[in-house]
Amino acid sequence: MNEEVTLDEIEFDFQCMIDNSIEPMQIGAYRFAASVVLKKCDPVAYRQEVGDFINQLLDDEEIYEFNNRYFREPQHITYLLRKLEIAKY
Repeated sequence: MNEEVTLDEIEFDFQCMIDNSIEPMQIGAYRFAASVVLKKCDPVAYRQEVGDFINQLLDDEEIYEFNNRYFREPQHITYLLRKLEIAKY
C-alpha cells in the first residue's frame, strides 16, 4: 500500500500542464516545449513555478504532505500514522 507521489511525478504533471496550455516555441525549423524552454532558460524561475504548482496541489487537496513526502489520498497518511503508532510499541 504505497500511493506516494514522487517529486519527479509532480514535476512531470507540471510540465504537462505548462505544455498543454502554451504552444511550443518555434525557432527557425525547431520547436521546443514551453516547459523545456523555461527549465533551460531560467532554472530558478522553473523551480519556483514547480514549487508554486506543488503549493496549489496542496491547497486544492489534490496531494497531501506528510513527513516531507507527498500522497494522492489522505487515507495513505492515516495508514502511515497507524504504522508509526504500532512501531512505537
